[in-house]
Amino acid sequence: MSILIYQQINNQHKNIKMKLIELKSIANGFASIDFGDIDMTTVLKEGKLEFVEGKTFRWNRSTGNAISDSPFYIGAMPIFDTEKLSGILSSLNVASAEFDVEGRSYTIINAPHFNGDIINREKSEMRTFRSGKIMNIKKYVFNSGFNYPQIFTPSEFVMNTFCKKETAQMLLSCEFNQLLFVECEVEA
Repeated sequence: MSILIYQQINNQHKNIKMKLIELKSIANGFASIDFGDIDMTTVLKEGKLEFVEGKTFRWNRSTGNAISDSPFYIGAMPIFDTEKLSGILSSLNVASAEFDVEGRSYTIINAPHFNGDIINREKSEMRTFRSGKIMNIKKYVFNSGFNYPQIFTPSEFVMNTFCKKETAQMLLSCEFNQLLFVECEVEA
């Protein structure tokens, strides 16, 4: 599935404005990782990977029995089968930690937070609280004029991870079965 989605991305990138790619995973029908008493919100928002490093966890099979090779934490923080990721991990330039889930090794990556008003609030499909803080985003559109890193999480809303085409190509080469690539526009 990732290949078809990526081929569309690859073909659409020729001679048009820049696009960023949101990394997602297929969750329906798949077990999720039961992190026990670990505060995964702190891991997500503050990058405290030491909370999971070297630990052993179990699967929560209430959402399904199938085991994913990319079981992202709440769809936001990338987690990959360590063996599949190992060939490109050093090229990603991210903090990472390995842990075990019922005998299988996984690597969680913490993409750096990218500061600035990078989310185009007018063109993104989003909901905000009265305070203006972002509640959720259905469709991302980013502002131009920024030197986006190869992989990042917007500091405005740390609920998703994004990358450039080159990073998506590297991840595609790992042949993750449940990894999805979603194009996001960068407004000129």
